[in-house]
Amino acid sequence: MSAANVLKFIKEKEAEFVDLRFTDPRGKTSTLNNGCFNSLMKGMLNEGVFF
Repeated sequence: MSAANVLKFIKEKEAEFVDLRFTDPRGKTSTLNNGCFNSLMKGMLNEGVFF
């Protein structure tokens, strides 16, 4: 699913919060919460999140 499709889906569902879960290179599960969806999310979906 493309970033544009994810953004469209979130908008259609009127989501108030987005909870991203991922595993870092060491195998630790991490969570990133983004309330009130904003333009930063598009960049995160396209470019990834550095930690």
